[in-house]
Amino acid sequence: MIKKSDNYLEKHRKQEVDEAKEAGALSLDASRVTYFDRRYSRLLRAGRDELPVLVIDKSKKRGKTKQHKVKNLHDRLVNHKKEVLAFLYDFSLPFDNNVAERDVRMVKVKQKVSGCFRSDEGAKTFCRIRGHFDL
Repeated sequence: MIKKSDNYLEKHRKQEVDEAKEAGALSLDASRVTYFDRRYSRLLRAGRDELPVLVIDKSKKRGKTKQHKVKNLHDRLVNHKKEVLAFLYDFSLPFDNNVAERDVRMVKVKQKVSGCFRSDEGAKTFCRIRGHFDL
């Protein structure tokens, strides 16, 4: 069972990294990185027991059995642990990718409103103008 205090793990890791950055450190203390790394692993192991199980259709004989979406997410979090915790190891990496999503979102909204960019030159001009606003 996951304890309530474990729900705030992300916040604590981010706060600790932010405080270390403000103090001028280039990285977290190795013991703290190990602590957060092991705690993340413990949470994933505890979460494995709470994953929903899909009812398996016995009539289907071929192919891989389908997994629940939550199980797929859990597997990705386990397999890509280094990428999820990358902001702990390298302070130049952001905690999230909101800036990248924001940059792409504006282009997608423009495409939806007008249907498309009429030319490559128009798309380049739009991106150049947006680039100045995002600075």
